[in-house]
Amino acid sequence: MLRLHEDLQDWLREHAGQGAARATVLGTLLLQAENVWSETVPAGRRG
Repeated sequence: MLRLHEDLQDWLREHAGQGAARATVLGTLLLQAENVWSETVPAGRRG
């Protein structure tokens, strides 16, 4: 899970620099992914 989380963050950062509209959408997706991450992975295992 940690590797997938890091891969997702890297991918979103890479693609967010391709325009304001895209950055807005990807920022929203990243926020949602972070919320899911915090709800599904115990605090001690988040790295």
